[in-house]
Amino acid sequence: MRIPFKKVFEEQMKNPEFEREFHDLGEEFELAIEMIKARKEANLTQTELAEKMGTTQVQVSRLESGKGNLTSLRKYAKAVGRKVKISLTP
Repeated sequence: MRIPFKKVFEEQMKNPEFEREFHDLGEEFELAIEMIKARKEANLTQTELAEKMGTTQVQVSRLESGKGNLTSLRKYAKAVGRKVKISLTP
């Protein structure tokens, strides 16, 4: 049985330590959430996405946890039908 990510996230946010860490690492978590959301909307598992990217499921997992580079992120985005948009804000 699958547990929806949103439900797990909401439960974790009730933990003050998790919430503090989440906000401290906000941008990394935001990117991870966006990536997972895009993959889910494309109806792809990590393994299926890895096949489309020409990589491994382990690499997809690493990307979704914030470990990767811009080239890999672009491949990920293309495989889920998206584009990368980067901006620097004051």
